[in-house]
Amino acid sequence: NGKSKGTIRYILLSGDGKPSSRLYSPDWSLVEKSEYIYCPFGIIDSWSFYSLGLASITGLTGKSMNYEIVKSLGKKVIIVPDEGEERDAHILANRLGWRASVKILRYPSGCKDTNDVRMKFDNSTLQEILL
Repeated sequence: NGKSKGTIRYILLSGDGKPSSRLYSPDWSLVEKSEYIYCPFGIIDSWSFYSLGLASITGLTGKSMNYEIVKSLGKKVIIVPDEGEERDAHILANRLGWRASVKILRYPSGCKDTNDVRMKFDNSTLQEILL
């Protein structure tokens, strides 16, 4: 059903058939202009930040991302994990060093990530929990 824990739903293979280590952003020009980049663990969640006018990046396979590529952007990164993925967020932040912080959100009941909040409520609710 695609919803089981740990299932990869989107993947891009490199020329050698291995998963790509590329990053995804809904708007790279916004990333270039921003001092801070939000980093959720998923493409759809990245669009939630974009809907608020915030720069965002994510790995093509969610939380599996090449931290060296993120470092090469030279930006401060705010990692925003889904509910239950806090440990993975802290591991990524440790790999990124000084440039990264982890923002744990208090998701409303029935929501596990930023897109759930945006879809079940609205952008203003998402913006409130980000503050």
